[in-house]
Order: sequence, then C-alpha cells, then structure tokens
Amino acid sequence: LPITATDPGTREKILRELQGAYAYQYRANHESNSETPKIRLVLANTGNKNAHWRTVVDRLVAMTGAPDRLRAVSGVATSSAEVRQAVTALTGAGIAVVGTTITADDLANGPGRDPFPGLARVSPTNSDEARALADFGRVDAARAILVQDSRTGDHYIDTLRTAFAESLKGAPYEPQLYTSPKDNTEEGTTANTFRQITHLICDTRAETVFFAGRHTQLRQFINALGSRGCADRAFTVLTGDEGSYLGADEKLNRAALGKKLTVRYAALAHPDAWKPAPGRPVPTTGGSVVAFETFLTDIARADPKPIPLRDGQAIIAYDAMATAVHAIRQATPANAPYPELADVGTQWPQVKGSLRVQGAS
Repeated sequence: LPITATDPGTREKILRELQGAYAYQYRANHESNSETPKIRLVLANTGNKNAHWRTVVDRLVAMTGAPDRLRAVSGVATSSAEVRQAVTALTGAGIAVVGTTITADDLANGPGRDPFPGLARVSPTNSDEARALADFGRVDAARAILVQDSRTGDHYIDTLRTAFAESLKGAPYEPQLYTSPKDNTEEGTTANTFRQITHLICDTRAETVFFAGRHTQLRQFINALGSRGCADRAFTVLTGDEGSYLGADEKLNRAALGKKLTVRYAALAHPDAWKPAPGRPVPTTGGSVVAFETFLTDIARADPKPIPLRDGQAIIAYDAMATAVHAIRQATPANAPYPELADVGTQWPQVKGSLRVQGAS
C-alpha cells in the first residue's frame, strides 16, 4: 500500500485496510485451533502514488527465501498503471497476490485467460459493478447520460467508462467529458467544467447520470449538481466503488443530496449486507450473518475504538488476509513447517464449495 500517501481519502483507506488485515492476522494466530504456519504481517510501502513500487517488489522477492519465507502479498489496492506493473512483477516471480480493492477488469484473471498467474481478488470488477448498478436502478438508457474523465491510463476509470458505455448503448446523449489533473486527488479546475456540464445536463431529459471518475472529481460534480439551475428535476448519480470515499469527505456539500439528488455507488462491502431489515431479507448467496459477526468480534479486538465500516475497506482487507492465510495453510504439506512458494498461488481453483473462504463481505 502507498502508506506515505498525502491526500486524506487515501490515508483513511490505508488505515482501515491495515486494521482489517491485522484483525484477521490475530485470528489466524490465536483463534484457529493452533493451525500452522503462524502468520507474520509485514508492511510494504510503495510510496505516494505507488511511485516506488519497483523498489518494494524487489525487496519482497528477496524475502521469499530464508529467514523471511514470504509467501503472499495482499493489498495492491488501486487500479493504476503502477499497481498493474507491480502485480505483473510479483506474480512473475511466483508470489501469490490477493488484491483488496482493485476493480479494473484488466487486473484480473478469468476463464480462459491467466495474465497474472497466482493473482486472486476479493472484489468484483468494474463491469460487475456497472451491471449491478444498471440492474438495481432499472436504468432507461433513453433518459441516461454518461459523465466521464477523458484522462486515460487509470485502469479504474478506463474500465468503468467502458462498462458504463456498454450499459448506455442506444442512449441519445453524447458523453460529457472533463479532464482531471494528472494527480486526480488535487482539486484542479474541474469544478469549473462541472458547472458547465450541469447546465448541459439540464438541457437534456436525462434522469440518471453515470459517472466514470475518481472520488475528488465525483465530489466536485455532486456539489455542482446541488447548485444546478433545474433544481425542480430529480437526478440519480450512479458510480463505482470510489463513491465510498464520500462519507468521509468534508468538502462534500451534503445539503446537495437533499435537493432531489440521489447518489448510488457499488459498495465493495457494507456492514448492513447481512443484517435482516424490513423488506430486505438476508441474501441467500455470498457471506453470512455468522461470518460477519465473527469479523465484528475480530475488528473490536484489533482496535477498541469503533472503526467506521461503511466504506468497506476494513471488511475487504480482512477478507483478503483470510484468503491469503487459507491458501498458505492449504498449500502446507503435512508435517512441513511452511509451504513451497510456488504452491500457494496454485490453490485458487480449489477455493470453492466447502473450501471457500468464510469472509465478511
């Protein structure tokens, strides 16, 4: 993870991921019937914007031998070019990798293709997210419009843009474009562009806006919509999992959300997913009430102060650590102290059925 990141949103994300990972590490070493090998958690700082990924990867590869015997890498939480290069190098060296919040479609293996041998993920792809959003909202393409970042090379934005465009086939309105700063955590001048885009959206009959961009620009866009001229019309903004950052963004104009404006995003995990509620029974697939209660016990032990769970970061990192530990222990031969490096990443095809990971997400 880029532990020395400077923007507040990323720092919050990293803190939550570390808490989630530690919570499961403690369970693995203290609450698993003395199963072995014991698990050591090492922090690998790829630097702000993952700029030093190469140095970190080289160090991790060197740690696969004695005395460290590194057997898996978790985290790799941003769908960026640097992270893609890091995953390519790590899996190329035979190290199993478990992605936490990477969602780009081109940072995944799948049926008939294995570009990153040894990579597993605990998050859905952007295409999965786009389909879920479109289905949940029952979107009418004739009354929908896409607002997208024109900057390329960011795998999250690129694949989300493609997935949303697929959902909007036949839509009458051309996409509205903006260009984020090179560092898309900076404010830049995009707020000015969004003010113009909201005018153009008011000129359409659109009711749904698909937003393909990062969280800083998403917040600017929502704030601009809150001051739109057509305040009498209702709009729903649909976006990817970066929408989870909004809850902690102090620059968000929350009053805008009370002006016939709704924002929905595809959460990677949510603490209410396995809680029964009126009109919403517990899902029959995926996780379970018991697994989530176990997570709550573990996260409370990790930090006695209440940890915000609505952004899903701690939950996802906990599940990623659970997945890594599962593979390490499944790959360890009877009476052996630890598994061979090459055997950990080959466990993924068997992680199903009764051997699935009982995660919290």
